[in-house]
Amino acid sequence: MAPKLYIQLMSQRRNVPRYLYGGNGELSPLPAGSSAEVTVISIGLGGCRLQGPELPSPGENCGLKLEWRGKEFEAIGQVAWKGRDNTAGLKFNSVPDNSLETLRELCANLRLEPPSGTPANY
Repeated sequence: MAPKLYIQLMSQRRNVPRYLYGGNGELSPLPAGSSAEVTVISIGLGGCRLQGPELPSPGENCGLKLEWRGKEFEAIGQVAWKGRDNTAGLKFNSVPDNSLETLRELCANLRLEPPSGTPANY
């Protein structure tokens, strides 16, 4: 009998795929605050996963800016979660049309992030 392979589907919290990025971005707490450089680990149309030394707490609103191929992406989002390893999830709430176009182009040029916690039983 052949062994079965089980792959857990993407988390129910996320409705769109994420793509591996690893580029730098600028995160600014809202309504006003000093910006901090972050690494955008992965990104998708609905949000991103960030890493940085001083990330806001869950529930806080932030602005995110990044540059890709000479185009600027800007979004406003809310911190959905914060991990112990200086990571956080930012859910995009507002993305201007020109930034949405840039985001779609960016995602089309990146590798799909594998679902987290993908168990395989051999």
